[in-house]
Amino acid sequence: MLRSGSFIQSTGDGAAETLRQARALQPQDPQTAFFLGRACDASGDIEGALEAYTVYLSLDGKGKAEVRARIQALSITRATREIRDALAAEDRLRVD
Repeated sequence: MLRSGSFIQSTGDGAAETLRQARALQPQDPQTAFFLGRACDASGDIEGALEAYTVYLSLDGKGKAEVRARIQALSITRATREIRDALAAEDRLRVD
């Protein structure tokens, strides 16, 4: 199983795909869910990271406080993007 955060950061999307395959084979493995969350996070896939981290928490993985904090940070990032996108869409609709 993968144990290195540096592998995840250096391979990004490729690591996430490999870890998705591993999760399909071992859906009850918390480490796989955690590392999938890290890989998605590193590649900018907020939704994938949130999903994987939530699964990790449901599997009673260690380090729950750290994962909850990361979920909170990612949720804030997602909300900020959504607000920015909504404001940009509103600007495009304005008729001067």
